[in-house]
Amino acid sequence: MNSLTGRVGIGVSSPSAPLHVNGSVFVSNGAVVQNITSNVTLSVAGNVTDGTLLNSAIGVYVSGRYAYVASSSANALAVVDISSPSSPAIAGSVQDATFLVQASSVYVSGRYAYVTSVSGDRLTVVDVSNPASPAIIGSVSSSKLDSAYSVYVSGKYAYVASSGNDSLTVIDVSAPAFPAIAGSVTDRRMDGARSVYVSGKYAYVAGPINNSITIVDVSNPSSPSITGNTGSDRRLDGAISVYISGGYGYAASQTNNSLSIINISDPSAPRIVGSITDPRINSPYSVQASGRYAYITSEQDDALIVVDVSIPASPFVIATTGKDTRLDFAETVFIAGRYAYVAVSSADSLTVVDLGGFDVTSASIGSLSAGTISVTDNADIGNSLYVRNGINVGPGGILSNGPVSINNTLHTTPSGFVGIGSPNITSILQIGSPSPVFTINNTAAGGAFYGFAVGSLTPSDLAIQMNGTTRLYVNPSGDVGIGTVTQPEKLSINGTVTVINQTTGTSGRIYHNGTHLIIEG
Repeated sequence: MNSLTGRVGIGVSSPSAPLHVNGSVFVSNGAVVQNITSNVTLSVAGNVTDGTLLNSAIGVYVSGRYAYVASSSANALAVVDISSPSSPAIAGSVQDATFLVQASSVYVSGRYAYVTSVSGDRLTVVDVSNPASPAIIGSVSSSKLDSAYSVYVSGKYAYVASSGNDSLTVIDVSAPAFPAIAGSVTDRRMDGARSVYVSGKYAYVAGPINNSITIVDVSNPSSPSITGNTGSDRRLDGAISVYISGGYGYAASQTNNSLSIINISDPSAPRIVGSITDPRINSPYSVQASGRYAYITSEQDDALIVVDVSIPASPFVIATTGKDTRLDFAETVFIAGRYAYVAVSSADSLTVVDLGGFDVTSASIGSLSAGTISVTDNADIGNSLYVRNGINVGPGGILSNGPVSINNTLHTTPSGFVGIGSPNITSILQIGSPSPVFTINNTAAGGAFYGFAVGSLTPSDLAIQMNGTTRLYVNPSGDVGIGTVTQPEKLSINGTVTVINQTTGTSGRIYHNGTHLIIEG
């Protein structure tokens, strides 16, 4: 205890707070608390090695109790049960020398995993709803996906960074069995594109050859366009990975052995506000930021490094695993809870690193701010949930016990009624707008489209249309027009009427020749 300040130190001679503990704190009915402090050596909690299914493991994504690992030499996606971090175990896998050849990056959304294939120039969709038996259900290959390295999924679109043609490609995955390219942008500012992260209406792409980070506007998926670029910068020499958290971008640069922090508040003019070059960040491959820390893998130093980025202008290394054979050529890192999950290529393994933090039996918290929250069981929200980007839902779907409104356009009621543009629903299907049109499209080549319109000419009329032309029209007085919308009588026909005798099959015609009414037959 410091008699002048009244501060108490446990395991430290110069306490910097009222209670400063160097180590862990155990409270029998509360929590085990660990915090990352300067120069801490992190410990490996567990790992799983498999020379076949995890051969050259390079990409990893964690969702729930499973980690999904893309392995380059194995041409495989492996599903690893991480419910026990000290003893992760492979639960299932799928290998394919065509659809998963040189698998590189994986992103999981709902019941599907999306995997890039570098030498296959493709994105492949894998159904992982049964972890023991994942199955390939769809794939798309294109020259626009030349050397597809990285994928990020948001809503109905997958975003792929391809190094072979310096591009970002947007893929519609709303039908997972039939993924289709929606749009693409190629630019030398994304030279060697290796990593992509999507936040809101922007995609952020790391280009290691141009030594820069490029911001792409993807609000129109069919026509993505470049908004801004950091410009080629030595601090981004070999920029290979990018991650967005808050108002900052974090870029790991292989050639410069560095981490750079980029202010992205103005997408048209991103700028580096802080950077750190450190021999421990030796040939970094991946970066992920969470809270006040950024986590970086080192291929050459076989380590995971933690950088304190709480002051963006002055980042500093705060912890590392040190060189560890279980991290031999550490590739992608994924942070979930108090653990880091690292795909390790030379060790053919998935390695789990304990980051410390809180193990809490129960807690009552008035306010919580977190970079990433992983809930392994259920979440009960007592009031409202606000989501600023998108929601990805698994195979269980969405159940609502009350009304649902989407973008204030599509509405449902508990009784099953549906309203489009009309929140006050009184029938099974109700469509409301100033000029409502219900359209049926045949999307096949040369296919027609049909419309059912109310209020096409006046607020109270009814029209049936084909390919944009009104074929049947009823005005507010009940007058009917076939081939005309300007009829003065109860029935007006623009054209010839054919009458067929159903017994004999003979027919006659009724038409107007411009002067007289003609009846033939």
